[in-house]
Amino acid sequence: MVMKMENETETVPASVEFDPVFVDVLEQLWIAFNEAREQPWSLAKLSKRSALPMSTLRRALTDLRSAGLLQFEVFEDGRGYAALSEEGALLSEELFGFVVAKQSQ
Repeated sequence: MVMKMENETETVPASVEFDPVFVDVLEQLWIAFNEAREQPWSLAKLSKRSALPMSTLRRALTDLRSAGLLQFEVFEDGRGYAALSEEGALLSEELFGFVVAKQSQ
């Protein structure tokens, strides 16, 4: 996400900072999106891959879902799944590029 600010004669991108936890979760879901588009990752796998405690991961997922960047579901037995929304995939492609999955193999 780049905001443009007019500065006399040129357009200068404004700096936008993201919470590192959000960036990490989005990056892992971007990898998942590229590896297996039809299968969302379990929250356990996402927690392990992002090296985040489950409580931190679930808070981040809730905030990212509120922003419309992903979908996630937690069942009564505690299992859950997460995947990027269309908007989240577009943002992640812009942030991480199209080749993230290729680098992780």
